Amino acid sequence: MSFICKYLTKNFYLTRWDEELHRFQHLFLPEKPIKTPTFYLAGNHDIGFGEHVIPEAFYRFRKVFGVFSYMTNLGNHSIIALDTITLSGSNNTLKKDAKELIQRLGKGEIYLLNNSIVFFFFEITLLTNLFF
Repeated sequence: MSFICKYLTKNFYLTRWDEELHRFQHLFLPEKPIKTPTFYLAGNHDIGFGEHVIPEAFYRFRKVFGVFSYMTNLGNHSIIALDTITLSGSNNTLKKDAKELIQRLGKGEIYLLNNSIVFFFFEITLLTNLFF
């Protein structure tokens, strides 16, 4: 299992995105497919932060690396990744996935494995008033 965070830094503007992405892929993505699950989480230097999230950077990053908020179970581990970067802002469109994950966990629609070890990944410290 691989967790790769905060590698594409200070590059959420269009300048050099392709060059940085190529460098990232060269360093971290194997030439041959592997069975090891790899998870990604956007950082504030990747897409901006809060009111300063750049929608173009958000969608570009998500297109390459997938959604930012998700939960999965691997073995006896439950893994939750939450996009706290957009939760810190007021753009409801960008933070929709993160809010839905929180609501589904709160309603019991998504279950953690019994007796599992829970890993919770996020970029920015959680504050209760960010969610609602």
